Amino acid sequence: KKEGGSVWSHHCVVSEWDDCLRQLQIHHKREPRDRYDNNNNRPDITVFDVGLGTNADLDVALSHPWASEILAQAAEKDGAAAAKREARKITKYSQLELPGVSSMKFVPLVFEHFGHWGEKVIK
Repeated sequence: KKEGGSVWSHHCVVSEWDDCLRQLQIHHKREPRDRYDNNNNRPDITVFDVGLGTNADLDVALSHPWASEILAQAAEKDGAAAAKREARKITKYSQLELPGVSSMKFVPLVFEHFGHWGEKVIK
């Protein structure tokens, strides 16, 4: 659950992506509330027509390698916290149904607090 600084950090990252997309004049919508049947599950940004009529839902997440559930793995491998969070996001969004849309990509934008980027961000 997000608390205090985590909410602010998340908001700042989403705002930066929103600003970049706007400056590049890429058609997008921030926090679309009409994407999934359950409004509690919504991407941070939807980018429209990313190629061949495909849209992309972007969902930002921040992870901390010092979190108790990942600390041991993070000590062994750089990016372990980002990889775990990325996998959770992919699982969550793959289970949601998007009514009336067949050409949608989901992209988790995961960043660790100490700077490591998730694999999907890099790609």
